[in-house]
Amino acid sequence: MQFIVHSAVVNIRPDFFRGGRLRTSASNVLVASWNVECLTESKLVELQIHMRQLDIWILCLQETHKHKSAYYVTSEGFLVILSGSDDEDTEEYAGVGFLIAPGIRRSIIGFTQASARIAALKLRVPGGKASVSNAYAPHSGKPTEERQQFFH
Repeated sequence: MQFIVHSAVVNIRPDFFRGGRLRTSASNVLVASWNVECLTESKLVELQIHMRQLDIWILCLQETHKHKSAYYVTSEGFLVILSGSDDEDTEEYAGVGFLIAPGIRRSIIGFTQASARIAALKLRVPGGKASVSNAYAPHSGKPTEERQQFFH
């Protein structure tokens, strides 16, 4: 597995709201990206362990190989949001998603799926909203039409 930490959004100071009242405060939100090369239950457990050890709040997942879009909460309290294809008959090599730590879960106000390869997460932060985008572009071995369609 490949692990990349994005530091561009580290300086967001979220204060999480519920019913208009301050609920939780955190000094930093660490956003990271991981190409999971097929999301399985054992990989999901491993990802949650790494997120706790490295204090990662939002983990962007690529190449989940999951059909359909889904969201659920794990037994550890992490929110999993997946963006997959609508066609179960095709072998899906794309799929993106998010793994959100329990402490920031309640600040999620929206999820947008543009395709099985592009998704965005909207969060409530002090002073407004922030968005985290996640994309998995087709590699050079894919047909030219598929790559061009992605970039359009």
